[in-house]
Amino acid sequence: MMLMNTMPAQEHLCDITENVWMGFLDLPLQRSTGLPVACECAASIMIEGAWNGQVVVACSRRLAQRVAAVMFQCEDSELREALWADALNEIANIIGGNVKSLLPSPSRLGLPHFHTAWVPPESGQVATFSSEGDALHVLLIEASG
Repeated sequence: MMLMNTMPAQEHLCDITENVWMGFLDLPLQRSTGLPVACECAASIMIEGAWNGQVVVACSRRLAQRVAAVMFQCEDSELREALWADALNEIANIIGGNVKSLLPSPSRLGLPHFHTAWVPPESGQVATFSSEGDALHVLLIEASG
């Protein structure tokens, strides 16, 4: 059973997300409140070892497309689902790696997976943001059992 102090605080999750978002994308990002809602897109990455769970980055399709346009320096007309899935997967991978460094060792990061029509779980550490009017949710979810 995991000790309660091994889960990074929400503040750490917020700080990591802001640093990654601004460092890699330079898109506006403001902290927000509220619980995550169903999203059109999400990328998840598993963390396994001394702590088991996953990091999820969830947002609208429009925000995922903006992320891809900035990350791959391409025009909207060039965007295909594979590009914005890759972009969101990469953001989840970078955030997941930073979160992993705060968790008990040893642990390893899995490969990111892209999801459509994502519905949030009922538990987990949540950081909620807004970027140009679109919600961004970053969750840290401990595996049950």
